[in-house]
Amino acid sequence: MTGIDILNSTDYLTISDVETIYHIKRANQAKLRMAKNQNPNNPFLFSKIGKIILYKRSDIENFINGNIRRYDENGI
Repeated sequence: MTGIDILNSTDYLTISDVETIYHIKRANQAKLRMAKNQNPNNPFLFSKIGKIILYKRSDIENFINGNIRRYDENGI
């Protein structure tokens, strides 16, 4: 798979794609990409090719699913 194929693939998403599809703002994506903000149990994975940042769709979905919070009747 070449760089052009990756950019045209539906398996890989740009910053704008993630913002549009998953409603994660650019600024929040930048914060989540910072090493100090990475959760070792559920990292916000990305690839960087030159200046282009790409996310695998499955990695974004795993990140979102890994951050689901369950609340009981007491709101905890």
